[in-house]
Amino acid sequence: MRLSEIAQLLEGMLSADEFLASNTASFREYRELSEKRGAAIPIRVEEDADFLVTSEHIATACELRIRGDLRSEELAYLADALQLSDRVTFLNDDVAAYIAEFTDPEINGSFTLERATEIVNEVRKHT
Repeated sequence: MRLSEIAQLLEGMLSADEFLASNTASFREYRELSEKRGAAIPIRVEEDADFLVTSEHIATACELRIRGDLRSEELAYLADALQLSDRVTFLNDDVAAYIAEFTDPEINGSFTLERATEIVNEVRKHT
């Protein structure tokens, strides 16, 4: 997965279908390994761009989840890639905290549609 693809997805310049198609193998591996208790799941991200993650990007990610364009495990993988990348900056602590909520479904539980809706409402209220 390329960081530039994540940025394009969250900026509305790349469709979810295109994003998923170009990362099929990564998502398949993530799904298969997440079904195995205690398995280490590699997160592969090519840091080919700098990316500042904003509240608007958080809202877009949640909207993709709400519409069913991204499943919770795909959103988790995307969030892990952002957190692990040295070329990603989060606008503020709130943005970083939202990204953290998307990760580790095994630990945090599945990221629900209800929570995604709450986040969109919170973010939109402040913009």
